[in-house]
Amino acid sequence: KAAKELCYTRKYYDVSTDKIIYFPSITKLIVNYDLLEKATEYYYDEEHEFPSEYSMGLRDVTFARIEAEGSDDDDEGEMDDDMMERLSMPVQLTEDEPDPLEEAAVATPESEKDGEDGGDDKKENQAEQANAEQPGNDQVVEPDQKQRAAAKPLSEAAKRQDMIETELNGMIDEMMNSEDFEDETEMEKESYDAIMKAAKEICYTRKYYDVSTDKIIYFPSITKLIVNYDLLEKATEYYFDEEDEFPSQYSMGLRDVTFARIEAEGSDDDDEG
Repeated sequence: KAAKELCYTRKYYDVSTDKIIYFPSITKLIVNYDLLEKATEYYYDEEHEFPSEYSMGLRDVTFARIEAEGSDDDDEGEMDDDMMERLSMPVQLTEDEPDPLEEAAVATPESEKDGEDGGDDKKENQAEQANAEQPGNDQVVEPDQKQRAAAKPLSEAAKRQDMIETELNGMIDEMMNSEDFEDETEMEKESYDAIMKAAKEICYTRKYYDVSTDKIIYFPSITKLIVNYDLLEKATEYYFDEEDEFPSQYSMGLRDVTFARIEAEGSDDDDEG
């Protein structure tokens, strides 16, 4: 009764998948307790709580499904990996790589931007530019132009690096402040370097435009790659020699933080929007 009242009560059209997406999902409403709290309202009278063994059992099943699928709830219309690959484009990983979105913008002919009536204006601008470049004609840079030049936005590669460092450092700090790491003040350097290098190699390497939110979505997320173990396995490759495994206490600690965040936020990772 609670599920039929709360679940899949809203919808939107996702142009990227050409589907009607119904939400919120049962998974989401179990994760954030809303479904279990609503069920309590319909369980006998106000003095009776919905049985804890069923609440815990349903939540165990929910998180087991999230982990087994290696992806988050499709509440917001998550696409499968093949579809994501087809509809997305690579992210600029280093400064010397081109940004596909910027390249597309640069490739647009000026004539298309200006229209048929823009020819005279273009010629006039070229004449003014040529005149300004003649000897004796100083080119004055206005203060706001200087500010714009100084405030040049970060490249996509730099933004991605910063995004990964901020998110992963926050997760590591949360792990190290937990009771399980009372005897450690900071993460082992070799482990930190390995997990950070792995994250910068495989996290947020692709992107697509989500018309429903008017945002560029970067994926796969750190959360998803911890849930499906890919990030931890990649970190092992950079941890000392091939014979050395990435420390299990850090693997378990980061997974605990990941699932705690999913539960606390009451929603799944925004990997796919």
